[in-house]
Formats: sequence, structure tokens, C-alpha cells
Amino acid sequence: MLRIIEDIYTQVGTNYKLEKINIISPYFSKNFSKSFLSNSENYEISFVTDISCSEKQKKKIEKKVNSVKFYKSNRGMLHAKCYLFHFKSKSDSGIKYIFLWGSANATYTGFTENAEIYSWLEFTDKSDVHKKLIEYFKQIDDCEIPEDESDSKEIKGFRLSLSKENLIIELPSLTFVNYDKYSTFDLWVQRGYLYVKDPVPLKFNVTLELNKAIPLGDIEKIFTSNGTLKRSEPKRMNLDYSNISELTIR
Repeated sequence: MLRIIEDIYTQVGTNYKLEKINIISPYFSKNFSKSFLSNSENYEISFVTDISCSEKQKKKIEKKVNSVKFYKSNRGMLHAKCYLFHFKSKSDSGIKYIFLWGSANATYTGFTENAEIYSWLEFTDKSDVHKKLIEYFKQIDDCEIPEDESDSKEIKGFRLSLSKENLIIELPSLTFVNYDKYSTFDLWVQRGYLYVKDPVPLKFNVTLELNKAIPLGDIEKIFTSNGTLKRSEPKRMNLDYSNISELTIR
């Protein structure tokens, strides 16, 4: 077990039992939870990851976590890695939290083998200073995922300034979508559906509608000369994969 996990259990003490972990991470491994188990504890995992994860990865995640939500953004992929541990007192109803963040993904290798960097913060449910952080993860858990392709309610990001620790933590805004309903050409490529080796060539065309027309000039001449663009349709590109022998759709 990695030293950081040992330190967390030591800091929390034996009077507390791990009940839940909220996780935000772009990657996950099915044996990830082994890095947190000092004994035969059972606890809940609430997971947030990027919508671009493959179906194979999605199935692995769903088998190991209690709930998973898929982040969607037009600005980039989810790259944050942070963990909120909920430890409940064995003697009363109090809760002690550990908020851990750093470079490690939610993978067994990330917490046991890789050279990673971590920082963590301890507080309780009685702390007014950290209520916004607790509420942030509660909003994630309570957020309802649409049944169609629309976006969920946005979870607003915020900056938490802790003067006592001389620390600033900035968390991202999050919007979720239905994994099975939401799809784009970009996701189709990222999930690996466009390119796999196959002995039988597959011939097909892909048409892309551009937001802005290709202006007249040298670039336009290159596209029109190879048939990718028609001068009469400057916002439509036609990509012909007829001559590629190792391109197919899974």
C-alpha cells in the first residue's frame, strides 16, 4: 500500500471507518480499490470521468463503483484527479473528511507504483469553512442525468481559499450527459471505433460540415484539386476512405 494511504488511515485513527469515496479522474482500473483496503472494509464509490472513455472501460467502471457520471465539455477533456474520503465515527454520528488531490489517476498503478505528487486536507462535518467543498460533491451525487442527449444541470466550480493553511483549491464546473445517448464524431474517434485492423478493406466516405467556409486561396485549391471540397460548397468537406486498406468501423 502506498505511503499516502497509510498516512491517511493513521491520521484519521482507528475510531473511524471509511464509508465512501467521491472520485474525479479520467482513468480507472478495476483493481483500483485494492490500494485503499487496509482490511475487509466495504464502502461506496461515486465516480466522475470523461464522456470519451471507451465502452470497455465504461463496463469495468460500472462493475466496481456504485455510481458513475460522464463529464462533457466543448472546451476539453476531464483531467482533474481528486478524491473525497468520508470516514464515519464508530462511536458517534460525526464524519471526518480527507480531500486528496494530485497527479494520480484512479488506478492501482497510480497509487502503488508510479512516481506521483499528492496533497491532502483533513476536516470534519462541523467545519463551516469546508461546507462548500462538501456541497460540491453532494451536488454531483444528486445531479440527475437526462434520458436524452441534453446536458445535465451544471455543477458550478469554485475557488476555496483557506487562509489558515495558506492554500487555494480551485474545482472545475461540471456538466454531465447520458453516455448511451450522447455521441459526436469526435467521441466516435476517441473511443476507438474508427480505426482497427481488418483484412477486408472497407470503403466509405465521411462528410464534415464546417462552421466557417474555406476562403478562396491556396488551401482552397488544394482541397478542390483532390476532390475533398467543391467550390460550390465551401463549408462541406468530403473525406474519401476508399483506398485505405486498414480502416473499418467496429
